[in-house]
Amino acid sequence: MTNNVSLKKKNLGYLLLAGLLTLGISACSEQTPTKVETLTYTPIGPTLDRNYRVNGLYLSNGTAYLPIAGRTDGPLRYAQMTLNGAASTIYKIVDLLIPRDAHYKLVGPLFVDTTTERMYAPVVIADGLTNTYTWLTYDAKGLTPIGAPLGNYPVPSNPELQFGVSPPGLYKGVLYPNYAGNLVGISTTNGQQVFQKNGLLTPTQTNYAVIENQILTFNRDSNRMVLIDMVSGISKNLGESLAALSEKGYQVTPFFAVYNGNVYLLTVDAGFKLGLCITSLPAGQVWQCTSSNMPLPDSAQITAFSADATSGALYFLTSNPMNGTQLHRIVQ
Repeated sequence: MTNNVSLKKKNLGYLLLAGLLTLGISACSEQTPTKVETLTYTPIGPTLDRNYRVNGLYLSNGTAYLPIAGRTDGPLRYAQMTLNGAASTIYKIVDLLIPRDAHYKLVGPLFVDTTTERMYAPVVIADGLTNTYTWLTYDAKGLTPIGAPLGNYPVPSNPELQFGVSPPGLYKGVLYPNYAGNLVGISTTNGQQVFQKNGLLTPTQTNYAVIENQILTFNRDSNRMVLIDMVSGISKNLGESLAALSEKGYQVTPFFAVYNGNVYLLTVDAGFKLGLCITSLPAGQVWQCTSSNMPLPDSAQITAFSADATSGALYFLTSNPMNGTQLHRIVQ
């Protein structure tokens, strides 16, 4: 799945969360709230060709990884660029091989562990009456899977019971994919299932992060961010409601990032200006927001947002159907 935030004027009256849940936001009045305009951003590297449909952004060790959507039978493709500020000049397109002997079928985008730079691909193995969901592991320097597949989640082969897999949560070497509302923990060391709980997430919820024994995500009403206890299921509000942010002129996109105990929400306003709201974990009560005074291109779509795992620098992607995908770095 890919989350896009259109910056066309007619689309700025609502918030789309993960392409799944919709939050109505009141239109901005003619008197725009006073905002702090100290945020700037700059393009990094070239525009990636429009023929490559990017569905993610991961940054680690001075390298950007952009998974590229493709066929269910592969190749599994991503674009890679060494980050060197304005001197970043070229993307390298890498094709990962999917073994054909087990009849693997891709069911979601490539996920990159920004700590180890290992990559994980969600696949299904069809075997008669059962489809088994599992994960292939790749090293950033290799083209073929390493080790045995991770996890073994069987689903009856009835087409109505099949589902796509969004990028998982990851914490201390455990992948936490959302299997249609069932959160499953899979060890990246031995592939064993170490956690399973139904109902913590909706079946189609895609935007979440796992932090210790909690899930950071948007709540089921899509009106604020929450921390959900993975054992009890009890949720705790984080910061003000998203409607309150909208009243201040910050309309929240589906994208957030976590780094060093802080949560960053990417926003836009009615003037197409980028914004950033920040609060702290685990009990932030207020979002501190700032805005850019430079409008984004009218035809752009924000398609991804991420923090560099090493430096904490914030980056986002915009996509233009005519030109392609552009990486930007936020300067606070």
